[in-house]
Amino acid sequence: MKYVLKKDKGYHVKKFKELRPQELKALASDIRLKILNELKKEPAYPNQLAKKLKVHEQKIYYHINALKKAGVLKVVKTEEIKGSTANYYGVKADAFGVELAGDYERINPGSRPSKLKKLFNEFINKGLLNSLIVVGSPLPHGPFKAVARDGHYSAQLGLILGS
Repeated sequence: MKYVLKKDKGYHVKKFKELRPQELKALASDIRLKILNELKKEPAYPNQLAKKLKVHEQKIYYHINALKKAGVLKVVKTEEIKGSTANYYGVKADAFGVELAGDYERINPGSRPSKLKKLFNEFINKGLLNSLIVVGSPLPHGPFKAVARDGHYSAQLGLILGS
């Protein structure tokens, strides 16, 4: 997963999913963008979306299938409503787009405080940070329904390294 970093009265980060051209084509519709914005606010099932957007339910199903095929939606939960199964959908990322070829901005390790520089020294190669930040899932998972509580640390670490 990639992230978009915005500096505006502090640092703000969003999850970014890179799309291939055929996937990007699925977002070229006003109604699909409205669906994504609604699902970003809170997960919903198609009938709820149809009522919110004042669009026929079959039209919503058509667009949701196209968005699922493009890989931008995920089923967040499943619930039985009035005798049938309803899938609640949510977005996979906060931003979607295409990354163009080119180099990333270099990290200047000399401008870091000495303790931080020493900590990351073995991960910095030719002025570039060469590492991954691994974070557990914040959603309940596994046989004991464990929840990771380290996600905010990775965002803070990313902001420190990117500053």
